[in-house]
Amino acid sequence: VDLSDIGTEHADLAGEKMARLGELGHRLELRVPGGFVVTARASRLLPESAPLRSHVQRLAATGSHADADALVALIEQAPTPPEVEAAITVASERYSARFAVRSSAIGEDCQCSFAGQFETKLNVARDQVPRAWQAVVASLFSPRAMAYRRGLGLPWQQAAMAVGCLELVDAKAAGVAYSADPADPDEPTIPVTAAPGLGVAVVEGRQGVDTYHVSRGQFRVERTRIGEKREMAVPSPNGGVRWLPVSGEGRGRPVLSSAQAAGVARAVCRIE
Repeated sequence: VDLSDIGTEHADLAGEKMARLGELGHRLELRVPGGFVVTARASRLLPESAPLRSHVQRLAATGSHADADALVALIEQAPTPPEVEAAITVASERYSARFAVRSSAIGEDCQCSFAGQFETKLNVARDQVPRAWQAVVASLFSPRAMAYRRGLGLPWQQAAMAVGCLELVDAKAAGVAYSADPADPDEPTIPVTAAPGLGVAVVEGRQGVDTYHVSRGQFRVERTRIGEKREMAVPSPNGGVRWLPVSGEGRGRPVLSSAQAAGVARAVCRIE
């Protein structure tokens, strides 16, 4: 399903993450990457296939990490269902040659965050998107994802994974912004974090990230903390991501201007 046709009412089909991204694009008219969603229905075709069904049943009986790891490996290596591969091939031809393939599990980013539990594939070539989809679906059954579900009292047998296939943005800078600081909810400013290149350094919690605190209403940068940026993540020519060193003077240079940080904060408030 094309991202431009999805809104929050489609969360049971596309997952909360992609449903909200679609909402931002075609209802709030904010700039989001182009792309499509492989629906949750497709994810159910893999573990229900005959060769994998017995392994699913074994995992249901044991709940062991070893059986979970084995099931993940088998799903990753299994043939892609022909109808899913055909649909992905047709959909991907409308977009650029490189994709970010991201989880959008049913219930993810809803009552439960599932942050860091599922696989993400960056800089995926068009002909590799079906296999990347499969790897993201397989991560539903990883030991850490299953342990997270158990801790919340959620039955893993009902888990389903929609997957967003988005045009990769070869970013000069990327990061995360919050309308309220999760570490300090009483903080009156909007924190905008950024690093050079792709956003991997920020979401992995690496050192060398810039933080801009932007005031509400006036959208003025009140204070900044500029990190020492020693390396940056960029798309690798052969797919995936590689890390490059940041040049001497660039290490201490802000990656965003005040106007850019304020623009991000305005978008965050509009979304909120």
